[in-house]
Amino acid sequence: MAYVSEMTRQSKPRSGMQLGGMGTGGVELRQDGIFYHWNFINACPFGTGKKLDCDPQSVLFFKIRWQEEGKEPQLKILQIEDNIDVGSMTIGNSYYLYPWMSGVDKIEYEASFPFAKLTYRDAEMPFDVRMTAWTPFIPHDEKNSSLPTIIFDFEVIPKARRKMEILLMASMRNLSNFDEPDKLHTSKIIETTDYKAFEMSSSETNTKRSAFGTMSMVSCSSKSTYYTGWEHIHPYYETVRDCKTLPNVDDTAGRNSPDPITGKNRGDKRFWSTIGVDSGLAGQIFQHRFIASFDFPNLYASTTKDGNQFYKGVALETLGFEGHYHNNFFNSSIDVGSYVHDNIVKLHSETKRFHQSFFNSSLPTYALDQINSHLNTLASSTWFVKDGGFGVEEGRDPDYIGGISTIDVLNYAMVIVEALFPRLAQAILKQSREMQFASGNISHHAPKKYHNVSDLGHDSERRDLPIQYSVMVLRNYFWTNDLAFLKEMWPSVKRALGYAYGVNDEDGDGIPDMKGIMSSYDNFPMYGTSAYIGSQWLSAMRFAIEAAAVLGDQEAELNYTKILEKATQSFEERLWTGRYYRLSNDLGGPKNEKDDGCLTDQLIGQWAGLWTNMGDICDKERIVSALKTIKSMSYKQNQGLSNCRWPQDKFVTQMPADIWVDQANTCWTGVELGFAGFMLYSGLYADAMEIVRNVDERHKKWGTYWDHFECGGHYCRPLSAWSIVLAAAGFSAHLLDYKFAPKAPGEMIQLFITGADFTGTYRHDIYDGKVSFTIASGIMTAKSIELEIPAIAWGKVKLLVDGQDVSEQVEVSVTEKSVKLTFATPIQIKKDFVCVN
Repeated sequence: MAYVSEMTRQSKPRSGMQLGGMGTGGVELRQDGIFYHWNFINACPFGTGKKLDCDPQSVLFFKIRWQEEGKEPQLKILQIEDNIDVGSMTIGNSYYLYPWMSGVDKIEYEASFPFAKLTYRDAEMPFDVRMTAWTPFIPHDEKNSSLPTIIFDFEVIPKARRKMEILLMASMRNLSNFDEPDKLHTSKIIETTDYKAFEMSSSETNTKRSAFGTMSMVSCSSKSTYYTGWEHIHPYYETVRDCKTLPNVDDTAGRNSPDPITGKNRGDKRFWSTIGVDSGLAGQIFQHRFIASFDFPNLYASTTKDGNQFYKGVALETLGFEGHYHNNFFNSSIDVGSYVHDNIVKLHSETKRFHQSFFNSSLPTYALDQINSHLNTLASSTWFVKDGGFGVEEGRDPDYIGGISTIDVLNYAMVIVEALFPRLAQAILKQSREMQFASGNISHHAPKKYHNVSDLGHDSERRDLPIQYSVMVLRNYFWTNDLAFLKEMWPSVKRALGYAYGVNDEDGDGIPDMKGIMSSYDNFPMYGTSAYIGSQWLSAMRFAIEAAAVLGDQEAELNYTKILEKATQSFEERLWTGRYYRLSNDLGGPKNEKDDGCLTDQLIGQWAGLWTNMGDICDKERIVSALKTIKSMSYKQNQGLSNCRWPQDKFVTQMPADIWVDQANTCWTGVELGFAGFMLYSGLYADAMEIVRNVDERHKKWGTYWDHFECGGHYCRPLSAWSIVLAAAGFSAHLLDYKFAPKAPGEMIQLFITGADFTGTYRHDIYDGKVSFTIASGIMTAKSIELEIPAIAWGKVKLLVDGQDVSEQVEVSVTEKSVKLTFATPIQIKKDFVCVN
């Protein structure tokens, strides 16, 4: 008989959820139970250190030993191992060496950011093991969302009421200066009345290297035992096999021995420490928590003084020190671990509250899962340095990292940063301002050199950059009501808008012109007046006119008003086809042609203003017509929503041979998900959800659920998915004026919302005429609240704020579709408001 086996596409662990705080590096936990891409240690490409050269399955791993009465002990490593270097094995086949120890047969993997739940099952184990791994993630809380830590909550669940002894262990390899041979390993044991822990580091070495730091594991029981400083499988595994507890041995000195040539003491290449807790089982569930924490403070700029990207072979003195944000609060990994231990109830409850509030929603589960998966990018792909500088990586692979906060891609991604961490969104924009050119143009991206960027801007002829920068700055003001930020940034915005219009509107139609490949579609030419640039320009003018009025800048307000009038007329006359806005129109220009391509992003400027209620840049009926036409022309169930289609297309658009990547027929998930949010805001619920479901199913099928690819993996454009959250409730915030106009169907619905300073849940019950918003975190400060729910015939309303009747303090304005509640002075809502018709 032949050997018969079966493998599915999803058996390949291509991606997994990131664990580790924003900007800390972190690791990726995949469905095989193995931790991949160790970036806590400032390894390339995240930092300037050498890429980790050891097997990831043996850096951090868990084991469980059990012994039933009258039977020999057994061990399982809690992962599906590949049998090479598993559990520190270096000699061939672990099954040959230790037939009484192996990985588990099966892992059930369930991940929902920031919680990954793995259930380990094995026919030989008289119990199942469940591990929930998580990292704190709390909107508006930068400190606790950037902790370099992973919490592991274990449950051992017996299959029957049989007596046995178990020993649950966490093992971790010392990576401090792993790439430096001249070092000594160090470790120490920390004992308190609540826990025991080990911390590993290195000494007699260069403490300025990228990979220098400390690693800790806290075992949350004072009865924990340990074995620190082991390297070889003998006698470590014999000890673990034969003893019911770890022997409280520290063999660190044994890992530092004389070099046979120089005689100088040097640390072994390999060094592990293990800590664990034992218990007797007789049918009851056993629970235990480990806390892993890391502190590798030497994050350096990855750009040298001459502007070249650094990855290897450059002396540290040519680089600038960046550091990590968490080093403002912690000096070592055990500092982090102790803090997490002492504050675990708060960290868990606030992280869990956010997670539960998000999923306590009337949106379909697949939509919530898809949106949630992109929070992963804020953990995996952010740059958060000691002085507070923040950025989002454009894309990342194991050997490559794109630019930081690439403006054209950030145009899509910024919605999630604005919604959850608006002050970090401001930090990004201030960084871009520092790189603004004398001409007013905006740098394409920031380098990983935040301590001095003024001479490192990347100039280009991309026509979208100064427009997108201006929109993001102004939108942040209307979202946050931060007048000081607007005043600080206004001169820069005026220079950017002046460049975009004064230099780039060559035909005088009020809209900056395109002359080929000059936008985020960087292999996709457009000519003359284009919908992509034009819609963003109309949005920028609307934002700028109101901002100028707020600041009393009458000259700018008048100038932008005149430009908007001319631009709006040109946009309609040159681009409207009767069903949608054409790709571009260069009649009378150098190309002298119209291009009737139907770009999915043709009204991206309208989308960019929706959550700040900036109004429509063109006729609402035309907007809806364009959205419907885009979906009918460019969406295919077996492919997704492509970027552009032409009326004559049958299957795909034929691209010239010299096109390096097909950006027309491609489905960029960041465009798809942002477009779904746009459709939802416009009331096209079923169409929007169809697109979201398609994206969700494609990436599940491909095994890349946590890693959307465009220019590099973990691409940030799909962060546009957060607009779906805001659109479902038709939510907008404009200088403390809030509006709810739900687009999700149903007489009784509830939806999660995030504002600049709060999160919460919107609910309405049409039958009772009751609308409420419950605060989950923060405080909502409101000048007015508008509720647009046509199914409710508004009459006299009663308004309760934090349980107090404030109906007499509110001016009520009722229209056919809505009610608007205006407060004489802004009111703070700490718990909830309830409006009863």
